[in-house]
Amino acid sequence: RRVTVPSPVVSQPGPRAATPPPPEPLPLVGIAEDPPAGPRQALSTLPPPSRGVGLASRESFEAQVPAGRLDELWKRFAAQPTRALEQLEALLQRAPEDPRLLHAVCLMRSKACQTPAAVSLATIAIPICLERGEMRLAAEIFAALLPQVRELGLDYRQLVTIGYSLEQMRDRPRAAHAFARALRMEPAGEPAGEGLLRVAEYLAADPATASQARSITDFVLRYGEHEGCLRRAREVAATCGTGCSTGN
Repeated sequence: RRVTVPSPVVSQPGPRAATPPPPEPLPLVGIAEDPPAGPRQALSTLPPPSRGVGLASRESFEAQVPAGRLDELWKRFAAQPTRALEQLEALLQRAPEDPRLLHAVCLMRSKACQTPAAVSLATIAIPICLERGEMRLAAEIFAALLPQVRELGLDYRQLVTIGYSLEQMRDRPRAAHAFARALRMEPAGEPAGEGLLRVAEYLAADPATASQARSITDFVLRYGEHEGCLRRAREVAATCGTGCSTGN
């Protein structure tokens, strides 16, 4: 398979964008209002992503582009973003399926305010990262482009896998967004509902975030259809004080 790497839409980056703070877990802005995207999939179970799938691929790619070269370009990006991005894109043209290069170009384009170009490449990069077992890289691209998530074209499995990865990275706010979008696509999907409820349970343990936990259980009870998840959502709601929904 030959991958064509989209060229940047903007030739010169604007000012370097500051790294955004993690979004509040809920309310899940823009998700509840979204219509389910794509066909509903008959998926009742989905195991967590396997580990180590991409090791051999990473070794073969590192033979072409050593990890140290990427480190150098990231350091150069801090002072010369245009030059660093140009050099990185040249490397990507030579190895268009290297998950590390795809990940780095997506993130650099995003930081350089080349959002359309970053999104265009991310639609290619995230599936390749997931196929090669590079779950963390896919999750970091998703996190960087969360405001443009509707444009990424991710399906249920991809969203749930990214949600698992973000959860393992302790980025629970963005994990909640991934799981919530998956639940809107497949309301009866247990993995998406269970993922949201794990985040809710974590938040419910702290009185300072109990209201966010309630928002998650409300979301599951409103949009979910899996009986086990609905039952568990009511149980979690009962642990985080009054105000949680109990219907559905």
